[in-house]
Amino acid sequence: VAEFADRLRAAERSREALGVVLDDCRAYLLVLANHAVAPDLRAKVAPSDLVQETFLEAHRHFGGFRGRSRAELLGWLRRILECRLSN
Repeated sequence: VAEFADRLRAAERSREALGVVLDDCRAYLLVLANHAVAPDLRAKVAPSDLVQETFLEAHRHFGGFRGRSRAELLGWLRRILECRLSN
């Protein structure tokens, strides 16, 4: 737990560290995106593209993230993904 909090603090200072932290969440978000996108829509909307868009948005707004745990980060990313899905 303390190790993840340290990684989050490093992510606040470094885009590279943020990329590593986000990449650790990729599999979780991909599972969510795969369940959310109907198979007949995947030709237009690839789940992996949604995850990538989520990461771009997370990079832009990471300064506003106030969580300190993996669960909080996953929840924040899930909300971003849900917004991407609704668009």
